[in-house]
Amino acid sequence: MRLEFILSPKELRFSIPINYNYLLFSSIASILYYSPVKFHSWVSDNQKSNRILPNNKLFTFSKLICPNSKVSPSSYSGFGDVKLLFSAPIEDDLAPLVISTFKSRQVLKIETSNGYSEFYFKSIKQLPEPEFQDERKFVMLSPTIISKVMFSNGNKILHFYRISESETAGAIAYNLRRKYEIIHKAQFKGIIDVEFDREYVEIKGGNEGVSKLVTIREGSVEEYKLKGFIAPVTIRSEPEILRIAYQCGIGEFNCLGLGMLETVLAKPNKSTEMIEKNSFRRKEKMECIPV
Repeated sequence: MRLEFILSPKELRFSIPINYNYLLFSSIASILYYSPVKFHSWVSDNQKSNRILPNNKLFTFSKLICPNSKVSPSSYSGFGDVKLLFSAPIEDDLAPLVISTFKSRQVLKIETSNGYSEFYFKSIKQLPEPEFQDERKFVMLSPTIISKVMFSNGNKILHFYRISESETAGAIAYNLRRKYEIIHKAQFKGIIDVEFDREYVEIKGGNEGVSKLVTIREGSVEEYKLKGFIAPVTIRSEPEILRIAYQCGIGEFNCLGLGMLETVLAKPNKSTEMIEKNSFRRKEKMECIPV
């Protein structure tokens, strides 16, 4: 299920903190608390995300999209209607209940230093889902975060994968497997191949060119920084895995509005068509699995 919200700011102009991911998550989560639809919870293998999120749900959202906006080092401001996409692994027949929940709350509030910026739900509509086969190219609507626990001087730390690391694609594939297991309560026995657009990464300047730093709970004692990346990605697997990537997002902390994907039409690759169906699918290496 994917929804499109058109939000109308209460004031003529709005201004919210530039690092609004956690603030927007809090507002959305407070509305969904009243929903009769229960969203799947995500708990990582070692519960490493518990320090960052008290309630990690399998949904994701896009950045706020406003044509009349301005970005500064500390704020995101603008005027006029704002678009927000929301996505979750919810069946279509339950979508009206989720829509009704948002409509019943009427207002989405984002905390600021001076109180709240309020946005009214001007319209809410469900978007048609793309048709998934065994391969699809996506663009990232928000940074993708993927990490593993490491030890430094006897202390646990999170290592955030960079896009060029050999383990990154496998870690994302494993993350998709875990999401499948949570949603379907069954083991996924197929192959998942994740491939980043290397040409895009090179044009952007490599690792640093596509890296994005996201600050959570900025300015508080619980401030936390997540490092991710943005680049086109192609996923090859069974259609349900591609659907999960589209509905849930890829990587970690999706309910913070991270790892959200949008489909794009990939150009035909004649050389690929000559290869047997399974020969180009790399099996993710076991050493890529986050501990």
